[in-house]
Amino acid sequence: MAMEAMYAPHQPCRSSHPLARSLSCGCWLPHALTVAERVLDCVCVRPVCLPRRSKKYLQRAATFAAEKMQDLVTRSSSFQGKDLVKALKQAFHDCETEFIQIAGREGLRDGTTAVVALVQDDALTIAHVGDSRGVLCRKNGQALALTQDHKPELPEEKRRIEALGGFVSYLGCWRAMGILAMSRALGDLFLKPYVSAEPDVSAMALEASDEF
Repeated sequence: MAMEAMYAPHQPCRSSHPLARSLSCGCWLPHALTVAERVLDCVCVRPVCLPRRSKKYLQRAATFAAEKMQDLVTRSSSFQGKDLVKALKQAFHDCETEFIQIAGREGLRDGTTAVVALVQDDALTIAHVGDSRGVLCRKNGQALALTQDHKPELPEEKRRIEALGGFVSYLGCWRAMGILAMSRALGDLFLKPYVSAEPDVSAMALEASDEF
């Protein structure tokens, strides 16, 4: 069994939009931050690219998820019962719950995307929230998209947000609550419940000719 994960935080920036001011925050822009993490029987080493702001501030949600996700997956009863789809869903839920409690105590506003993949024998199970992407390289370099970005303008995402009393508006791009250019993420306390941490999870068979 092997697990790989990637997380990318959102960086707050200044905005003159009245909604952003009323929420005491700026628009949130994604910046690349991938976190190396030792998982089960493999080591995933990835580069780190940080924006020009406090590393501690930017990494809280991303590093929390990177540090916690493996344990949350493997200690669940669903993982022990080899129900990997359910194990990933529960791990995302527990990770979100724990981080939101910390964010509430410490006044944190950051959030992170997440892509987590479990590989067991010839099967791949992948979960994600946000717009970080999972891609499988098949034979002869054929790229197969494994995830679909969680964008606020998608009909099912827009309906979910509006059913909760929120809205989606266009400010340079489509944004949940006029702020975040994605509809799902871990963290983002001030945008709950409109920005969901519930992952999409899928499973598929791997082929011997798959490259990476």
